[in-house]
Amino acid sequence: MKRLKIILLMTLLTVGISFSYLVIKTSSTTNTINEAEITCVSHLTKDDQNITAVSIENTSDSSCFVRFKIIPYYKENNQIQYKAPTSQINIVSGCKYINGYYYYPVILYANYTTTNLLSSYIDTSNDLYVDVIAEAIQANNDDALKELWHVNKNDFITI
Repeated sequence: MKRLKIILLMTLLTVGISFSYLVIKTSSTTNTINEAEITCVSHLTKDDQNITAVSIENTSDSSCFVRFKIIPYYKENNQIQYKAPTSQINIVSGCKYINGYYYYPVILYANYTTTNLLSSYIDTSNDLYVDVIAEAIQANNDDALKELWHVNKNDFITI
């Protein structure tokens, strides 16, 4: 019994000394959580009379989901006269059209650019102008998709 008491006392003493050492010698650290800043940029490729390509670049350091609109309109004397029908614009297959936006079907990795989003060129010879509105949300944020875009990733992610 005396031997058990000595072993127990030695164990408690060893644990106490080790814990004291760690508390005294361990410096405090600060954990910083940085939110990702998600940004994207649209690119138009043109020749003399046509827009031949539209792509979207993920300019952030995190993967993202991308959605976009292509808005055609006519201008006269530097003023918008009226919107053109969107039937003149053919988007590549795979992009899903939901609630006024096209959704790119794969996650776009940081600093990557989509493939050409047009399946045919847009004829701008008759004073047709085009605006591309692109938006992105961090790919690992399903709640933001639901809250801000009112979609689920399964609605448009195919790969």
